[in-house]
Amino acid sequence: MKHFVRIACAASVALAGLPAFAQESSRPSFWEFITVENLAQALGHTVMGWARLLADIKYDQLAVDPVARRMTITGLTISPFLDSFPDGTCRISAKQATVNGVSVDRISHGQTRMALNDVEMSSGCLPLDAANTLRGLGFPVLQAGWAEIDLTYDYPSGAVDIRIDADLDRLASVSFAADLEY
Repeated sequence: MKHFVRIACAASVALAGLPAFAQESSRPSFWEFITVENLAQALGHTVMGWARLLADIKYDQLAVDPVARRMTITGLTISPFLDSFPDGTCRISAKQATVNGVSVDRISHGQTRMALNDVEMSSGCLPLDAANTLRGLGFPVLQAGWAEIDLTYDYPSGAVDIRIDADLDRLASVSFAADLEY
């Protein structure tokens, strides 16, 4: 019986070591890690990290498709840091945000199109008079099934063209365009 216990203990130690041995042999090499997809994913997370200097940003998942020049973010919540508003009064969320870029051969300007699904914006993001009016009308939160934002940034001049379109549930369709100089 002692002999059986010794063999059983030795076998369990050997079997316990197998997953670690198998894991070591299946680890990707450094060159297998350096792929366009992995680099694009890391760049996407880096961009979100830098954006957190401007707002409290949280999301469930971020996926990048470098070939299609597309980044998809699910479960997105943004609370901008605004001097004129107390922290947390302005909150924007979207079930899904898809950000499309332009060809990399256009280096004189940057262009981005963002499509948002199931968007909610608290009335606290608006000036106090507008927020109070909307709350009085029964809209403490503005909801939109979809919204699109187009940005075109001219690097040499620092100018940006902005276009925003949205269909606010039970309220209005919004179309906004601005040409902002540096």
